[in-house]
Amino acid sequence: MKSGLLRYHIFLFLCFSLLVLPLQSEEGEWMPTQLNKLSWTQLQQLGLLLTPDEIYNPNAPSIEDAIVLLGGGTGSFISNDGLMVTNHHVAVGAVQSVSSVTQDYLKDGFYAETREKEISIPSYNASIVVDMTEVTNDVLAAVTEGMTPDERTKAIRAKSTELEKAAKGTTDYTCRVVDFFYGVKYFLIKTEVLKDVRLVCAPPVSIGTFGGDDDNWMWPRHTGDFAFMRAYVSPDGKPAAYSKDNVPYHPRKFLPISTQGFQEGSFAMLLGFSGRTFRYRTSTEIQMQVEETLPFLVDLTKMQIDIINEARKKDHAVSIKYHSRVQSISNGWKNRAGSLLGIKSADVLNIRKTEEKQFTQFLMTQPELQKKYGNVINDIEAAYKDLRQFNKKLQMLTVGMNVSDMVRIGNEFRQVLKAFAKDSVSGDMKIPEARLAELQKSFTNIHKNFDVNVDKVLLSAMMKVAAGLPEGQKINAIQRVTGSKTGEALDRAIKEFVDELYDDTKLTTLAGCEKLSGKDADDIEDDPFVQFSIALDKDLSPLTDSSAAFNARTGLLRTKFMEGWMKYKNTEIYPDANRTLRFTYGQVKSYDARDAVHYGYATTLTGMMQKETGADPFIVPEKLKSLWKNKDFGQYVDPKLNDVPIAFVATLDITGGNSGSPMINGKGDLIGLAFDGNWEGMANDYFYQPEVNRTIGCDARFVLFYLDKYLGAQNLLKEMILK
Repeated sequence: MKSGLLRYHIFLFLCFSLLVLPLQSEEGEWMPTQLNKLSWTQLQQLGLLLTPDEIYNPNAPSIEDAIVLLGGGTGSFISNDGLMVTNHHVAVGAVQSVSSVTQDYLKDGFYAETREKEISIPSYNASIVVDMTEVTNDVLAAVTEGMTPDERTKAIRAKSTELEKAAKGTTDYTCRVVDFFYGVKYFLIKTEVLKDVRLVCAPPVSIGTFGGDDDNWMWPRHTGDFAFMRAYVSPDGKPAAYSKDNVPYHPRKFLPISTQGFQEGSFAMLLGFSGRTFRYRTSTEIQMQVEETLPFLVDLTKMQIDIINEARKKDHAVSIKYHSRVQSISNGWKNRAGSLLGIKSADVLNIRKTEEKQFTQFLMTQPELQKKYGNVINDIEAAYKDLRQFNKKLQMLTVGMNVSDMVRIGNEFRQVLKAFAKDSVSGDMKIPEARLAELQKSFTNIHKNFDVNVDKVLLSAMMKVAAGLPEGQKINAIQRVTGSKTGEALDRAIKEFVDELYDDTKLTTLAGCEKLSGKDADDIEDDPFVQFSIALDKDLSPLTDSSAAFNARTGLLRTKFMEGWMKYKNTEIYPDANRTLRFTYGQVKSYDARDAVHYGYATTLTGMMQKETGADPFIVPEKLKSLWKNKDFGQYVDPKLNDVPIAFVATLDITGGNSGSPMINGKGDLIGLAFDGNWEGMANDYFYQPEVNRTIGCDARFVLFYLDKYLGAQNLLKEMILK
């Protein structure tokens, strides 16, 4: 009787608890197709005023139609004439590509007063998701019992290609099958790719990257990280490469921009093309990252940054050439270094081990599940034990050596040797025209931002690192140069080899590359850098096979693990990010960084002035100083801050690839642009911490303030809908 009464009281308690549960966690980068499965009541309580169909609807205009995959990040349409807004650091490659010592748009900024002055950027495309259709059953129908991991991978790839071709048909769409939940589910994603993208406006780096590496991944932040580009199509409305006859693209949906701002606790959401997360990786996989891969790559990238920056200090032309590259490398370096620190400080490894123990205990209560999934964690551990035998060598050959542009060019020419075929007219062995065009495009692009002296130092540094690889992972092509030498003898051997290599090759100039591309296979193969590439490939080729076998093996194991994990959770969960469109939501919110340190939710123009030192990267343009001094703020003052806001933080769950993603209020208006995460939340790719994880965004009001008060760009403002 007593036990029955106790169960009754527990039942009442649980029922009551369900009524007073806090709002759903803001963790998660959700697929647009999952929106109907989220608790919309809870989102409405946070301040969302839209329906799921108003955010994602493949059959009618919705916010999703305004979101574009742009360069290495995300952008959004903000006018009916294809005007897009993104981050300065997403568009910086475009700005760099049109800059020179005499016309330095990086330093001075860029603004096209008319559409005729907008500059074509051939290296940028803008992709819009048209449809996402689940094709899991179709893909997995190609898999049969008893297939090896490699056979299974090839069967899935072949079936995916078949589905992609069928979906594309005669349309202009790009179609690809993408796995989610590590192969538990598959979706066919159809996109429209706009090929004529032009640079419209970008602030000077003193605004667009204010704070530089010092402030990167840090809050408080005072960076005006925004830029504008425009998408064009042919006169008949179809995607087309640049032509003076092309016309602005008219999107199905574009975002209004809020001038009203927000306050602490305001609802915010974001749609963007999230890069990669590892939230469902096992403790074994995380341990490999912490102990080996991340430290190794952190050291490699820091060395690369230091070498390039030293050269940039001495030569303005070199500084321009390497600006975008070093910014990207620095971002990656700080991200890896922060992730390494964050994983350790948040004790992610032990948390994951505890979760795995609970998962294992659950399986033991379900005999059928235990039989199917009971060994999967141990099997993943065994696979990673094998990977440790060649991981550093693989990283050195695929990442480290490709730091050198000349190694990359040498690889391009080595690979083209396989393409020689008998010409149908002359009967001579030639490179097919399409393949030759690919080769020429590749080395032309590399040479645009290449300096031979910088490259020599980079290659020398990487060779020295390679010489120190552990026994069993040495690179033969480099060991022949370095042997067992150390100290000055090692430096001398590398210098002599590198000097001779660069002196004798024809590939250090664009003209030399063009000339060699017209030669026969024997002449190409005789070039010293092609020879070096061939030697490196003899080391890499067997590792490529080992890596492919490892990926097939772990791919199947991760699928099994996720199947079991989803049964264990028995609720809707989001998949790891994989560079597809995702939805996340949260609130504008301050946070406690650590003991006695509280950070507010917004920064202002006054804060930028307080940070200024007069030395890079804390230089404020004189015109911006004047606007601040005269309090010439226009309508862009936040009433609570009594200042022009620059940046803010919100509890949005993002990762790389989300740069430039629109931060949107509950009514569907753009309030900011995501451009960074915070240092305290650097474990985010592996583990979400709601107390400290924050997305840093550039306030839309600062963007408008710049256009209006700093530039006087009324032509752009008139295109937009301001609310």
